[in-house]
Amino acid sequence: MEIDQMKQYFLEVNERMKYVIEKERDQIGDVAKMMFECTAQNRSIYFFGTGHSYIVGQEVFARAGGYAGFIPICMNELGMNHAYKSTLIERTAEYAQVILGLYHFRPGDMIIITSNSGRNNLIVELALALKKMGVHIVALTALSHSKNCMSRHKSGFRLFELADIVLDNCSVY
Repeated sequence: MEIDQMKQYFLEVNERMKYVIEKERDQIGDVAKMMFECTAQNRSIYFFGTGHSYIVGQEVFARAGGYAGFIPICMNELGMNHAYKSTLIERTAEYAQVILGLYHFRPGDMIIITSNSGRNNLIVELALALKKMGVHIVALTALSHSKNCMSRHKSGFRLFELADIVLDNCSVY
């Protein structure tokens, strides 16, 4: 029984990787070009997420041999140190003003925002403000999930609808 489950898991992961290679290749290339252009123009590349998505910013920051210029928006209250607190904050649109006050975004910068659902107030409010400022937005999201849930933000937008480029993480609804 366990081997069958392992095999089924492997086959499922393999199918999703095949999807990424076949369907996400162009978007990944576009993100790479955008990153190159940002660094060539001395612009900043930010990473942001809340809850479990917070980990992406930590993962790219200060990796041995990696690009040292990435700027993770890593504030303890946004991670999983206190899951209930993080949930409350990600549902609070006004918290975007705290982030905007702490980080100095400029037109031409880029941000990779990670959110499985892409529907919470903080994510959408921040994306709306950054879009207005001329910051390029890349969404790393679960399109199947996001398209099947309502936005919690008063605008009705979800992250994928505000992004310049969308990368689908292939999580199911």
